[in-house]
Amino acid sequence: MICAAFPFIQGKAQPFAENFNDISSLAGNDWTITNNSAPVGTASWFQGSPISAAGPFDAYNGADYAYIAVNFRSTGNSGNISNWLMMPNRTFRNGDVLTFVTRKDSPDTNPDRLEVRLSTSGASTSVGSTPTDVGVFTTLLLSINPDLETDIYPTTWTTYTVTIAGLPGPISGRLAFRYHVTDAGIAAANGDYIGIDNVTYTPYVCPGITITPAGTLTEAATGTAYSYELSQTGALGIAEFDITAGALPPGLALSLGTISGTPTVTGTFNFTVTVSDASGCSGSEDYTITTVCGTDLASLNGLPELCAGDAPLTLTQGSPAGGTYAGTGVSGGVFDPAAGTQSITYEYTDPNGCFFTTSETITVNTPPTATHAAIADICFGASAFELTGGSPAGGDYTGTGVTAGAFNPMVGSQTITYTYTDANGCAGSADFEVTVLDPLELTFTLPVDELCIYNSTLELTGGLPAGGTYTGTSVTDGAFNPATAGLGNHTIVYTYTDANNCTALIMDVVTVDECLGLTENTQQLLQAYPNPGTGLFTIKTEQGQQLADIQALDIQGKRVESAVLDVDGLSVTVDLTRASKGVYFLHGILNGNAVSIKLVKE
Repeated sequence: MICAAFPFIQGKAQPFAENFNDISSLAGNDWTITNNSAPVGTASWFQGSPISAAGPFDAYNGADYAYIAVNFRSTGNSGNISNWLMMPNRTFRNGDVLTFVTRKDSPDTNPDRLEVRLSTSGASTSVGSTPTDVGVFTTLLLSINPDLETDIYPTTWTTYTVTIAGLPGPISGRLAFRYHVTDAGIAAANGDYIGIDNVTYTPYVCPGITITPAGTLTEAATGTAYSYELSQTGALGIAEFDITAGALPPGLALSLGTISGTPTVTGTFNFTVTVSDASGCSGSEDYTITTVCGTDLASLNGLPELCAGDAPLTLTQGSPAGGTYAGTGVSGGVFDPAAGTQSITYEYTDPNGCFFTTSETITVNTPPTATHAAIADICFGASAFELTGGSPAGGDYTGTGVTAGAFNPMVGSQTITYTYTDANGCAGSADFEVTVLDPLELTFTLPVDELCIYNSTLELTGGLPAGGTYTGTSVTDGAFNPATAGLGNHTIVYTYTDANNCTALIMDVVTVDECLGLTENTQQLLQAYPNPGTGLFTIKTEQGQQLADIQALDIQGKRVESAVLDVDGLSVTVDLTRASKGVYFLHGILNGNAVSIKLVKE
């Protein structure tokens, strides 16, 4: 492959024909002879020697001597022959043809070899200085008998044709014949005598190169891939397509005859395509391509269904991104559901300036109307209860004190919200009041804090407001029996229900004790009257004996300092008028035994 390139010089592309009628005229016609044989012999290229002059053969045509010859005398007795016959300088291109005839004498006992070489170095005739050098003639186009064998080189005039190919374009240079025989000479095995005649160089003539189709090409669209293949006839070798005038639409390019790419600009574009071949021949054609806006790119998909009263919706469903939204209820790319069901328009201008638009309906549903029935007043402290009464059924309750649809009255009166969501996801709500009545304020203090286990039944009082009921261990009909309750602390519960049927309770504790080891029988040895009384009590013994060590104690076993004790014979007067109402005990010693009696002050 020839890589160097030179401008085409039309003046040096002329043909030539040489029949060697007189080789002395060759130099005047730009032929050059150089003998690089080693050693150099006594002869170089010479006028052909015909049979009439004792030569080996006559010329191919014309006079019998009209050929050029070369032989083994190009070197000495023994050497290597490299004898050059260089043709005139020409500008070559692919398709140029060289024809010639050559032969040697028969029989072929001493092999000959002839090469045809090409130089692309302009008018240079450099062939080096040794038999192995080729100088600028580096391209071997033809070798006749390259292996120097007998009976290969023709022994009759034989035509050879060489067609130049592989050049990158028109290039200046020379063709040359090289008589190249190694181990040649008078005393050597190779090298004899060859003749060359009827040399003709015919430059390649450019044919008409036609590009098809002609004129206006298929319309293109922006944003859409485009491809159109041009074809040509007449070009030699690989054709090269180029834009030589005007311009393709931006986004398109021409490569190997195909116009392809994606247009980015609309309009009508005129341009010229030129096809050039490897021989420098060319042909052109004018074209027009019109580009229009491509298929509508705008789309608007996935607008959600909304509910009247929803928060404004930022619109992002348009594609490609970067467009604008329009329509009733739309402002700054935001849609207000208060506008109701509307048609939304999305408008998009692509980078090529093409405008696209599309529309879609956005549905705004009306929320359901929710109501709730009134709730009866609730007693404070009542158990949590399930909320009901919302319409349509199936909604949810929210508010203070509401958990999983149940309300706890312990939080007091509250505003509860009932929300119903329909199949469209739209919600309606209704607020309703739950009134929790004020808690009942009860007081309860037992008449005594402590009883002896042998004491009689204690009537229970002290619960306020009055009218409630007393309950607890050994409580019957509002009375507590310490004997059946047993020793220890016992809780008495006072329960009261008001006019709203709200119930509350309060508790107090009474303690049942053994009371200093006194037996139940000791109380039978004493008599007290009036008992119960208003504070003055007279105590007598059944045995008619006088009490000793007398003291008055309250129900907790503490001495009552305010009691006045008056012993008169066998009776004792106890003055508890300044003491509080309640149960008291009078203790003493009778006949060496501890005795006791209960006194009740009303």
